[in-house]
Amino acid sequence: MKLILFFGAGVSAPSGLPTAAELMDKIMHGAYHQEGSHIYARGPNTDPARRATDLTPRIRKLLKVVMAHDIRDIGRVGYYRAGTGFKSSGAIYRGSTTYEDVFFLCQQVSLWNIGLSDNSLTTPFMETIERRARHCLDGCTIEWRMWELAKLGSQACDFIETVIANMLRRKYCGGLDLLLELATTRQIEQLNIVTLNHDTLVEQFLSAHGVDFVNGFGPPDGDVRWSDDKVFDGAKTRVQLFKLHGSVDWYRFSDSPKTLAIT
Repeated sequence: MKLILFFGAGVSAPSGLPTAAELMDKIMHGAYHQEGSHIYARGPNTDPARRATDLTPRIRKLLKVVMAHDIRDIGRVGYYRAGTGFKSSGAIYRGSTTYEDVFFLCQQVSLWNIGLSDNSLTTPFMETIERRARHCLDGCTIEWRMWELAKLGSQACDFIETVIANMLRRKYCGGLDLLLELATTRQIEQLNIVTLNHDTLVEQFLSAHGVDFVNGFGPPDGDVRWSDDKVFDGAKTRVQLFKLHGSVDWYRFSDSPKTLAIT
């Protein structure tokens, strides 16, 4: 028998990981500062000379605008006739705005600037955000402000990734006991674990109990392992892990033809 397990954020709760709302609050209000180009760190900026150029406050202003846009949009989706007027059903499959929603929108802004946007709705979205975010853009022309917006969107993505990675680097505490039973029982020929979570609790749990698994990365190459989807093809390992939204221990190396590595 082959089995697929689909994990959501609930499996991380017993280990004390923060909720989506807590993560969003940390992004907007936690003590963070810019240390370098696209590099952010915990704590306040103690260097007066660098404080004036720290993009963190501007990023948060942009994120506030993007969040407001997303929240407003959720409530405007799905018009239907109601008496002599119209009402909105709201977005059926969208809940409250999360850091993933905000990250996606900022990523589209960033990709637009390097010509990788493949959605004709991105430019109108950019124009809307540009009008609402002029208080954190310095450009004197629409072209300049759009360029600034895209650059700030790219920085926002790096900032969000930094905060989330810091918040989700926790040690496993509990809640996955059933997983060990499923991973070791002889009745299951193959166990496919599909997770939306960025944390590494599943990997920690399996490794601690000596359960071999493949996760889309090849053998060790020094102190990293490179992304290689071919490891899933014909793998003899019974347990396979698929992290659809990425992981806090995945990294991109811009100077390598291989784009992802795991530490």
